[in-house]
Amino acid sequence: MRTRTWTALVAAVSLGLTACGGDDGGGALSEDAFVDALADVCDDVSRDLDRLDLPTDDDFSDFGREAADILTGGVEQLQALAAPDELAKDFERFVATIEDQVKVAEDLADTRGSNEVASALGDLEELSADQSRFAEDLGVDECNPQADDQSADTTTTAAAVEATVAPTLPPTTAAPITLPSTVAPTVPATPAPTDAPLPPTTNFAVVDLTTLFVAPDGFYLVGSTPDQATIDLIASKPELNEKLLEIGVATLVESGTDRDIADVWLGISRTDSMPADWKDIDCPNGGDLRSSASGVLGIVCYGALESPVWEIFTATDADIGISVYTLVSDVPGDLVADAFLLANP
Repeated sequence: MRTRTWTALVAAVSLGLTACGGDDGGGALSEDAFVDALADVCDDVSRDLDRLDLPTDDDFSDFGREAADILTGGVEQLQALAAPDELAKDFERFVATIEDQVKVAEDLADTRGSNEVASALGDLEELSADQSRFAEDLGVDECNPQADDQSADTTTTAAAVEATVAPTLPPTTAAPITLPSTVAPTVPATPAPTDAPLPPTTNFAVVDLTTLFVAPDGFYLVGSTPDQATIDLIASKPELNEKLLEIGVATLVESGTDRDIADVWLGISRTDSMPADWKDIDCPNGGDLRSSASGVLGIVCYGALESPVWEIFTATDADIGISVYTLVSDVPGDLVADAFLLANP
C-alpha cells in the first residue's frame, strides 16, 4: 500500500486548493523573480494544507473551513505579486482558476452527504486540471497539481486490509462484473495457506476471505496469505494496529478462463470508522480521488511498468476498508470494488 504526500483530497486537487492571487501590489518583477516568488507561495500554502486531516466520513465541514482559512493567507501573499508582461495573461488565467477553486472549497464546507461531497470534489478535480495547464505555461512546477504524479515512481508495495461482514453473509446476492473485451489472459491463481504467523505486536487477525465472502457472479475467490512485510507495515501504523480487527486478501478469478482479475484486500475496524491510514498507505507517491458508480469515494493510483498491477483503488466506508489491485489492463479498481461489495451486502 502507499502513502500520499498530504491528505487524499488535497492530493487530488493538490495545489489546486493552494495558490490564489489578485491585483498587482507594486512594480512588475523580472520573470525569474516572479517564478521564484510564486513557487514560494505555493510551497507555503501547500505545507499548511498538507497538515489537514482528510475526513473518514462524509463530513467535510471542518476540512473545508480550515482549507478556506489557509487559502485566504495565500490570496494575501499573491496579491503582493506583479507578473511581468510576458506572463501576465497566463497568471491572470491561473488566478481565475484558483478563485473558482476557492469558491468550491468553501462550498465543500457546506456539503451534506456523499453525493454533494463527490460533486464538489469532482468540480475541484476539473479545476485542478485547468490549473495544471496554466502552471505549466507559467513554468512553476510547485503550483502544478499534476507535477508530482507525472514524475513519481509508482512502485507498488503489497499491503492492505480485510474482513467486513460476519460469516453469516448471504451467498446468493452475487453481482456481475462486465470486463472489457481487451482483457489479456494471466496465469491462473494458486491457492495459498492463510494461517500466517503474526508478530507479537500485531493486534489484528489475518483471516481467510474465501470462508467469509462470495465472489460476484461469474467469478471465484482464491485465498492468499499476506506477506510478513505487509503485516509489519500495517502494524507499524499505531491507529490501524489498535483499531483494526481483521484483515485478509484473496484473488478474484474469472470463471471459465481462470484469469486473475484483481487482488482484493478487506479490513474491518473495531470501531465505527476505519482509520484514514487504510487509504493513505496505498499510494505514497500520489494518487487521485475517484467516486465509484455506487458512490464509494476512494483514492486511485497506478502500478509501476514492471508490476503486474494495473491500478489500485482503496476506500473506506464506515468500519470497512477495501483495496483492489487490478491485474488486468483497463479494468478499473472501483468497478471491482462495487461488484464485490454488492455481492456481499
